[in-house]
Amino acid sequence: MVAISFSVFRDKIMNGTKRQTVRRHKPYRYNQFVRLVENYHEINRRWLSFGELNKSDLLQLYWKLRTKDTELLKEVPLKEVYLIKMDLASLSFLSEEFVPFMVISREEELNPVAVLDGFENWSEMGSWFRDKYGPSYVDNVYNLIRW
Repeated sequence: MVAISFSVFRDKIMNGTKRQTVRRHKPYRYNQFVRLVENYHEINRRWLSFGELNKSDLLQLYWKLRTKDTELLKEVPLKEVYLIKMDLASLSFLSEEFVPFMVISREEELNPVAVLDGFENWSEMGSWFRDKYGPSYVDNVYNLIRW
């Protein structure tokens, strides 16, 4: 099992409007996510043939993990994980060698990504990341994690 902790967007996680998160890239964590995504396809085959779900193949979403307020919010299949870079005007999808292979920069493409993450639009998401990580957030590589 792989766990992710949240300290914001609790209601949006619970009601299903937040279905992804963006985290700073750490190779070890990225590899954990990739294994779960690979297992996602196997999970689908098992559901179709055996109707059973292996809990070790689920992503655990926690509220304030490792605090006295820890609460397991959901256990969900991890469907996609991407390496990305972003700024206020664009989102770049990266290969495992960190080479951009797709860049989206139109507002009508960026806003749905932000909505899946719990924001109203891309501008709000970019401002949140700038406030959290500082102006240099644009230099970081992130994992885009979808369940």
